[in-house]
Amino acid sequence: MKFKGVNSPEQAQSLRGLSLYVMDEDLPPPEEGEFYIFELDGFEILLENGEPVGVLRWIEKKPGQDLLHIESTEGKEILLPFVKEFVKGIDREKKKITVRLPKGLIDG
Repeated sequence: MKFKGVNSPEQAQSLRGLSLYVMDEDLPPPEEGEFYIFELDGFEILLENGEPVGVLRWIEKKPGQDLLHIESTEGKEILLPFVKEFVKGIDREKKKITVRLPKGLIDG
């Protein structure tokens, strides 16, 4: 990545710690099967059998794996690792995420 007017490592170093914001419309469209994480906020979370679990409120970036913060249909927070073992499908058009919950995650 190169920024206009930043032509040396020393100039780049002066930008350390700053945040970079990009307008949604300036992002390239995701490839087939890809998505931007921010797009998933508010998606309905369903079990593989179609049973509703809740709504995705946000995704927490973690070093090992990201966590889905789901507001359950009972109003409780569910934290689910964002890994293939648990996240079985994402339908961007229908705004739905299909999951398999680990045994005991909800019903203790």
